[in-house]
Amino acid sequence: MPAKRPVTATGPPGTAKRARKSVTLATKMDIVNAVESGERPINVARRLGLPASTVRTIIGKKDIFKKMAAILAKNEEMKITRKRPDIMERMERRLSAWLQDLYLENTPVSLCLIQVKARSIYDDLKRQMPPEEAAKLPEFKAARGWFHRFQQRHTYKNVQVSRISDGADAEAADVEAAGQFPEHLATLIKEGGYSPKQVFNMDEFGLFWKKMPTRTCISVKEEGAPGFKTEKERVTILIGANATGDRKLKPLLVHRSENPRAMNNIVKSRLPAVWKSNRKARITRHTFREYFVDHVIPELREYCLQENMAFKILLVLNNSPAHDVDFEALCPEIQVVFLPPGLTSVLQPMDQGVVACFKANYHKEILKGLIDATVDREKTIEEYWWDFSILDAVYSIGRAWQAVTQHLLNGAWRAAYPEAVLKFEVLDESESRRELAMLAREAGFDHVDEEGIRELIESHSAPLSNEELEEMDRLSFQEENGDDDKEAEKETKFSIPVLRKLFEYLNAAEELVMQHDPLCDRAMTFGRTIREVANCYRVLLDTKLKRSKHVMMNVCLKHEKEDELSMEMPNPGPSSLQESLIKVLQVKTEEDVAAEGGLESFSRGDDENPAISAHHSFTPSI
Repeated sequence: MPAKRPVTATGPPGTAKRARKSVTLATKMDIVNAVESGERPINVARRLGLPASTVRTIIGKKDIFKKMAAILAKNEEMKITRKRPDIMERMERRLSAWLQDLYLENTPVSLCLIQVKARSIYDDLKRQMPPEEAAKLPEFKAARGWFHRFQQRHTYKNVQVSRISDGADAEAADVEAAGQFPEHLATLIKEGGYSPKQVFNMDEFGLFWKKMPTRTCISVKEEGAPGFKTEKERVTILIGANATGDRKLKPLLVHRSENPRAMNNIVKSRLPAVWKSNRKARITRHTFREYFVDHVIPELREYCLQENMAFKILLVLNNSPAHDVDFEALCPEIQVVFLPPGLTSVLQPMDQGVVACFKANYHKEILKGLIDATVDREKTIEEYWWDFSILDAVYSIGRAWQAVTQHLLNGAWRAAYPEAVLKFEVLDESESRRELAMLAREAGFDHVDEEGIRELIESHSAPLSNEELEEMDRLSFQEENGDDDKEAEKETKFSIPVLRKLFEYLNAAEELVMQHDPLCDRAMTFGRTIREVANCYRVLLDTKLKRSKHVMMNVCLKHEKEDELSMEMPNPGPSSLQESLIKVLQVKTEEDVAAEGGLESFSRGDDENPAISAHHSFTPSI
């Protein structure tokens, strides 16, 4: 059989075969429109990099391409966009808050449980609607397909939904995983050379900061009062300590408001807790990152220096989405190990009586304050309750955390790190409830018993009811509509020019130290320290620059679209996209001018200030 004849190029000898180039329908319509507007076909071919014969062929078949374009445009117009009912948006928003609360309390959830809760919220919302509107709504079945779309809409990629399996098998798997983690942790501690003082754990939980026992005059009046109930207002607390219990980290408190009325003229850095805020009063990834960089790293470095230890820490955390940060980039000296999913309530040291002790201590502080305020009838119980503000709660949180004993913090590691436990001590919950009940009766709550105290402590961890979700949703809606202008005003005060000037000053300070300090190690330590402190402002500058890029591109695309519609460019000069970019880059907003003017008080003039060169350590990568 003769061999196949080799493929030869169609051009002259020695030339490669020219690759075929596909032309889209949009390009063909551009060619037709350009030629019909008066442009020569040869110029169109040169501009688009196409052969002249291809352009002439397209012009000859322009009627066919016009019909194809019209059909496609008609199909686009006939596309049906289904608008989701408003009741579904509200139901999913409340279901999302409910799931976040369960995840915060390390409560496992199943698909069946989520479906039941979703139908319950949907039915409650449906009952609140007028009967004629409710009759038009379809039946909501909370099918499996809806749940997967709900996960995508609310980015619940890390939600652990327990599988439906045999109870004995699941329990056996949990016991096996719980037994393997202490061995894994002990291996990490031995290989890293960590001492028990260098092993830390942090955990977050919810706290109703103004909640009183049930069957009291305060709780009865609160239930009957219209509007949002402050007794249902929750904050999120994060506490942490090491395995020996001799070092407690400054707790983190996340409130729904940045500056509530009680915090006016208060220096937040002097509070016994780190104050953060967002509308849902939750610990987000950004909140945890700021707390970790600005407070945890400096505290741990200072502690190791005081104890004459090397700065290396092993941090045990649960697998919360808020903890999904790059710890290696933030601080290589801190190694993070995550607890197995679904076993945090068994292995998490802070969950082994520490959180329960903290909540009991917090309510003791409130009752002691009530007794002190009502002695000699200076205040009534109702007056004390109305005057008790979030500022009072912050100081009570600080005292409650300080009252947690070292032996209890050390004994909490009995499941995860038993080698570190020196004196085994657990929380005597019955004794704690008895003491709280006695304080409550001394304060004037004669009907409060140990069972009521138990309900009070457990209510902080109880899943949110539909009524509580409705009130939280209403409050969040009011804040979103009322505080946008204030937040925008605060953002404009800290603009891009101000942040850039800040990094110029930091660059100059580091270069000055590097040039004149004879000790290189000390100069490098200085530079590394100020870089870590300025990391939060670097993140803020990155965010603002990315946002400004989006705005710039939207403006440019808007100008480009307007030019395409006008089609009156016989001899085009520079493209409208380039012109828009030039306009946007040259325009200086009033915000930038005001920000630059606001920094004049820090400068000494062009003659006195030396030229400041950009430094790679502070210049954010965009």
